Amino acid sequence: MPFKNVGLTVYLKAWDNDNACYKTGYHASITPRGCGDGTMFTPAGAVSEVSAAFYPGLYKITYSDAENNYDVNAIGGSAADSTITIHGMEWMNIPIDFNTTQKASINTEADTAISDYDPPTRAELTADKNSIITEVNANEAKIDIIDTNIDALTPDMEFHSHFPNR
Repeated sequence: MPFKNVGLTVYLKAWDNDNACYKTGYHASITPRGCGDGTMFTPAGAVSEVSAAFYPGLYKITYSDAENNYDVNAIGGSAADSTITIHGMEWMNIPIDFNTTQKASINTEADTAISDYDPPTRAELTADKNSIITEVNANEAKIDIIDTNIDALTPDMEFHSHFPNR
């Protein structure tokens, strides 16, 4: 869920009513309109096509922090051609407004977490790697024993499969 007063990318779809398909290559002909808590506005960002090949008819526009400073939002728009319908989207923001004390507390916790982090040393990583290699080698030896035993059984099994009564 998006946060209030934090910019984000929103999406529009352009539908060609005459041809019953999504309209590609149409970004310059879309006039976007935003609505935040019932107040209409024109977003400052430019409309651009996401991918005509992989997602035909999908366009995007980036909202600034200030444009996304509402609880309930919508993006829509109009098309230069009356046979094209622009479908928008709606979303609700999570309010995120920390006071000075809360921000200081968050920064302190983050600083503590970073200073408390004790990454492994090169020697510890090398020891772990060597332990894994030892286990793999031990398993390879066991596999070699199993393979030898199977090879020893194979001639006997082939004989009995050709002569089941013997």
